[in-house]
Amino acid sequence: MKNDNFDLILAIPCDTIRGKLIEPKPEDFLNNFSDNPVKCKENEFNIKNAAYDNKSNILEYANIFCEQIKKHGDYELIFSDESSNIKLERKPLVFGQVIIYEDIISEEYIGESCYNFFAVVSNLLVKKISGRRLSQKKESSFDNHIFNIVYFVVPDISYHDLTLLMDQSHDLWCNIMGKCYDSAGKRLGFLEYLDHNFGYKYFGKIYHIIFSDSNQFKAINIGKNKGKLFNILAAEEYKDKDEFSHQIELSENTNEYIYYSGNKTKNFVLSKKEKFFDDYNMYESYMAYASIYSYYYIINEEDKDLFYKRISPDSENGDFSSEANILFILETEIFKITACLVSSMEIYEQINNPIPNMVEIQNMFRHFINTRPLFEKLNYRYLGAQVEADFIFKQFRISDMFADYDRKRELLKSYCEVNNSIISNKNSIILSLMGLLFAFITGWDKFSILINILFIDKYTVIWDIELIIQVVIWLFVLVMAIIIVQPVKRIKKLLKMD
Repeated sequence: MKNDNFDLILAIPCDTIRGKLIEPKPEDFLNNFSDNPVKCKENEFNIKNAAYDNKSNILEYANIFCEQIKKHGDYELIFSDESSNIKLERKPLVFGQVIIYEDIISEEYIGESCYNFFAVVSNLLVKKISGRRLSQKKESSFDNHIFNIVYFVVPDISYHDLTLLMDQSHDLWCNIMGKCYDSAGKRLGFLEYLDHNFGYKYFGKIYHIIFSDSNQFKAINIGKNKGKLFNILAAEEYKDKDEFSHQIELSENTNEYIYYSGNKTKNFVLSKKEKFFDDYNMYESYMAYASIYSYYYIINEEDKDLFYKRISPDSENGDFSSEANILFILETEIFKITACLVSSMEIYEQINNPIPNMVEIQNMFRHFINTRPLFEKLNYRYLGAQVEADFIFKQFRISDMFADYDRKRELLKSYCEVNNSIISNKNSIILSLMGLLFAFITGWDKFSILINILFIDKYTVIWDIELIIQVVIWLFVLVMAIIIVQPVKRIKKLLKMD
């Protein structure tokens, strides 16, 4: 196919490792960036999209990518007054080449082709809602909270390599700053690179977004090529039905599939109805095809065969950026997913903390309140964008994630109540012991006389009513001390509680 160029974007929800977050310096990567063939040990790979994006414009692509998503978001995305504490920021992160390796089961990774890529980080900052602080001395890490999405963008990739790279998206082999292997001699993985070099820890779930113009879509969706679109949505390489026996094709129907085994076919129906494929047309500018694995967007305009034409503002169409208009809606929905994942992880960490930080937990409740506007309806200026967002919300099952998020929030609340009860019980025991101690101190002179009377026999006892009352009181105090403390066993238990 002429100009067989697609754009693959992997949206990777991430959390930040506290105390490890490093500010990116794109110029460091550009100084080592080259369109020369990539050498990995004895192998050498030509960069297949170098003709379309090269050292002179890869940073420009990354900046346009960030600027255009912001531009579309500014005039289409709105928040209510109470959520004005939400801020968005995007910036280039890293540049390099991604190496596509052979699709075989083997311990040895055999490189097959290579493409330039750039990565961008999108940060959503949820600022603390103004009000009385829980602690005036120390700011909680939950007062201002940041959610992160890292975009891994491969412009102008061929159809065949696109499907392979989607399959390998969980284990991306990259050449960054001229290195294909890390210091330990292992393949340089992009996701591990995010963690070790920037402090971004991914959640193990990557969402695929693929773009195409109308001519490319027609070329892969008519005649004998019609099944290719289904295979992109399933993130599977299109394979010869006569040679491979494990091919399963998606169907436009909600639950009918075709299984190929050699030259024979067998129709079957899945017991659980699952709609993997849908065609949605929001604006005249594009159509969206969605599965639970990936998103495929068709830009309805012609002459959008290159990434630069799809992402750059079109001067003949009101400076409209086709890809950016789609991405800002999807980004907002993926931030909802990220918020659920980050918050659930933080709850789990606090519950499993041997010494829970109750101030942090209380501030987490405020964090829940702050992120709630992300999940409110009608955040978009235009109804079409809201309908598209609802479509994505349903496809990615964000409502299920949010329900789990709320359940964990209630669990944390119950945990706080139980923990507060334990602390109150512990404090009451300590106060009782302190009361007994003060009682002994203030009445020590009387207590010493009583000891002498009972055990030393030095004094002649004159039993009057006052002495009898003192003896009864001190015997009562002594018995209560034994009951409350349960001497050694109770002290050990108190020490463990600390």
